[in-house]
Amino acid sequence: MKILHTSNGELVNYSLYEIQPKIYAVQVENSYERAMLFVRAQEYYESPFKQFRGKTFCMFSFMNYYRTHWQKDDFTYTSDWAGYNIPGYILETCMEELLNDVSIVTPYDREMSNILGKIRETQPTGKFYLIGVDSVDSWIMNHEFAHALYYTDAKYKKEMCGLIDKLDPVVREK
Repeated sequence: MKILHTSNGELVNYSLYEIQPKIYAVQVENSYERAMLFVRAQEYYESPFKQFRGKTFCMFSFMNYYRTHWQKDDFTYTSDWAGYNIPGYILETCMEELLNDVSIVTPYDREMSNILGKIRETQPTGKFYLIGVDSVDSWIMNHEFAHALYYTDAKYKKEMCGLIDKLDPVVREK
């Protein structure tokens, strides 16, 4: 594991690590900062809400929709989620499309764009995976790293799919 960058900025304090080739982790101890840094790309990648998945969107619209959909008084995304995982091509597409509409870019988006730039300085081409964690020594890291391995390591993916196939169908469907 190699540290690539540390930021002690006013907005987000983080460290960017290359965990192994093609797998990068952004460690942000503060859960609010971590969520706000990742929310846009994570929802672009796999939002359960079709109006946000694969699209650029106004963060305030998302925040309001999230809050009302879950019938909450507050925007609880920042405490509902602990870790994040995004394939590199999704992150690049999201950031590229977002920068075409600068009216909806947030300071967190700019920071994520900087992180993407740091990754591409280390690995100019090829696929990669980015995870967001509280610590590189946590259960969140272990969970998100499994997502990254599934995406970047064909042998691991095959082994995990084999284990899933062996599950009782009732359990697997749940």
